[in-house]
Amino acid sequence: MGIYLYENPETSEIKEVFQGMNDLHEYQQDGIKWQRVWTVPAGVVDGRLNPWSAAKFVEKTGKGSDTYGSLLDRSAELSAKRAEECGGKDPLKERVFENYQKKCSKEHPLKIQERARNLEVEI
Repeated sequence: MGIYLYENPETSEIKEVFQGMNDLHEYQQDGIKWQRVWTVPAGVVDGRLNPWSAAKFVEKTGKGSDTYGSLLDRSAELSAKRAEECGGKDPLKERVFENYQKKCSKEHPLKIQERARNLEVEI
């Protein structure tokens, strides 16, 4: 069972109709046959993935057919969750930046990009 959208061709009113997947997807009211509105299915992000567990991230993403870009997107989402829980800064990302600076004696390129982005926003 699901919700399907139909539009009245005369008034452009849209109505949600609860129908089964195998039902005939047609809707009529007052002798007017309404047109079905096709929508793009909404994507679901796995909110159950623990943002603090590197092992769970590897386990979850290793089984899928994610692209490199989608892995970066998921990583950014988890970083945002960690930052939200910790007052605005992701402690894991900050630790990576600190370790890079100790090892290379210079600032991490992503930290430089972040700072530049923040300056653009303030201007």
